[in-house]
Parts: sequence; structure tokens; C-alpha cells
Amino acid sequence: RVIPQIMNSNFISVGSQADKNEVMDLMRLHSVQVVPVIDENGEMAGSFQWNEMIGWESKENWAVIMAGGKGSRLGSITATTPKPMLTVGGTPILERLVTHLASYGIGKIFLAVNHLSEVIETHFGDGDGFGCDIEYLREDKPLGTGGALSLLPEIPEHDVVVMNGDLVTQIDIADFIEFHVAKKCDLTMAVRNHFTEVSYGVVDVRGDLVESLSEKPQIKQVINCGMYVLSPQVLQLVPKEESTPITWLVEQCLEKDRVVGAYPTEGK
Repeated sequence: RVIPQIMNSNFISVGSQADKNEVMDLMRLHSVQVVPVIDENGEMAGSFQWNEMIGWESKENWAVIMAGGKGSRLGSITATTPKPMLTVGGTPILERLVTHLASYGIGKIFLAVNHLSEVIETHFGDGDGFGCDIEYLREDKPLGTGGALSLLPEIPEHDVVVMNGDLVTQIDIADFIEFHVAKKCDLTMAVRNHFTEVSYGVVDVRGDLVESLSEKPQIKQVINCGMYVLSPQVLQLVPKEESTPITWLVEQCLEKDRVVGAYPTEGK
């Protein structure tokens, strides 16, 4: 009779086909370290454990997350809370990015900070408890998404993952890096298709004659997702402590005939 009184019969569980990222979201939401796996017969078939999921395959790659922006377009919302620390499902966006990277074995993560940096540094500390080692690239002035890279303590030996700090993504970090290496890219950006609907009928005219009419067509454009993989030699192009958008770095690579890859994120 004692066992039913002390056991938790209303526990969180997942099925055998559960996705790792979904399980990690459940763990964050319910503040649990272990989630049992229940098979189709209602029996326990194993478990997911937070400590095992974080850093499951160690990689030599570093990651840099740009978290210094003011988020001015959000007005008073970001007056006391940095934009990357706004929550989604009860968890700060930046924390989701950090633990997502750590879950792919990224052991060294640099956070580029400026606006309300103390909020971010107090939350993450040195990364203990988040499955990685966290260091800070402190901007005395806004340096843009590219300029902050000049604050890295050294040029790393391996490719670096760079991400904007306000992204909600489940991108496969391992596949992203593998794509960059396999295609022999100097810089790879994550991209996706974006469709814009024209509000009017579009007429194709040649001279004085109508060739065709398309009613409210959709225009397809490939857009930048704000995630990159950079080879060490590309980091050497970044000016020291100057405000530099990462788009400038992309343009420099193209001008110098470096290989710039486009990693498709649809369905990933």
C-alpha cells in the first residue's frame, strides 16, 4: 500500500518514435531531467536523460551567438529584457539556442553581448548546467553581426557556427556543418524559400499586346535565415572592432571567389 502513495502515476512520457528536440522541449517545460519512453504496449522501453542528451557527441567546432542587439522595434518590451531573453514556451530564446547547440556536441559557445548584457551573463554564467562552456564577447559599442567575430580570443582551428540570437529553430547542426565540409565551402548560410503574393493580377505585355495574365501570383525568393558556418580563413577577413554586418563578410567572400554555400532548411 505504501508504493501507490509515494509513486507518481501522472508522469511525463513519450513514445518510441519521439524526436530528441521535442523531448528536450518537454524537459524544459516541466523542469524534469528524465523522460521515460513508453512503447505501444504501454510498457517502459527506455528513457531520455538530460545529461546524456546534452553534448551527446563532442565536436571541436565553436559557436557564436549574436545576442547584443537592442530589439528597438519591440519598444518597451525590450527595455528591461534583451530580445534574445524573451521567452517561447516559458524558456528564453537564447537558452533554447544554447541547449540546442550543446545537444549536438558544441562544447564552446561565445555569446556576443552589449544591450543589457548583465541579464544574459547572470542567467548563463560560465555555461555550467547548460551542457557547454560559455564565454562572452563584450561589445563596447554595437559591432554588428560580423564585427563581433573580431572579438574572438583567437582564430579557431575548426569551422565556426554563427547564429542570430533571436531565432527559434530546430536546424540539424551536425548536418549543417557536414554540408559545409562536403561542399568545400568557405562560408555557408542557411536559406529557405519565401513566397510573396502579389495583390493584383500581373499582366505580361509585349508591345501593345497582352501575352498572359496571372491572377495574384506568388513570387518565390530565397531568404537568409541568419545562421552560418564559417571556415577559419574567413574569420581573418573581419576588421578589428569595427561595426560590420555579416552580409559584408559574404560579399567579401564572393568578391574574392571564395565558395559560399546555401544550405536549404525546408523540411529540416
